[in-house]
Amino acid sequence: MEHGIAELAKIYIGFMLILTVVSAGLFMFQVQDVNTFKQSVNYQIERSGGLTTEAVNNINKHSKENFGGKYTIKSSQLNKKLDYGSQVDYQVIATIPIVFLPIPDVNLVFGGNSVSQIR
Repeated sequence: MEHGIAELAKIYIGFMLILTVVSAGLFMFQVQDVNTFKQSVNYQIERSGGLTTEAVNNINKHSKENFGGKYTIKSSQLNKKLDYGSQVDYQVIATIPIVFLPIPDVNLVFGGNSVSQIR
């Protein structure tokens, strides 16, 4: 009888370890997606001359369509058109869910900057 209970405990612990490793792997995969999103933010900043209203709308649309809306932009230069060569500093706020485990979503902040390319 004790062997049966010990065997069930081993199976349960093994299953939980596998779920934890898979969850960590999926979390890391989702974190690396922020680089792709930052690349599209940089493109919008360069083509729009800063974080203009149009650029922010395009960024939010891109986030919703391609990333499920888990990224948002925060900047002190929001909704401003800047001169050619002006640097734009921003933060990407990522809300990343933990898959398979009953843990709250993780909020991470990633810094970024780009240069306005509009004359």
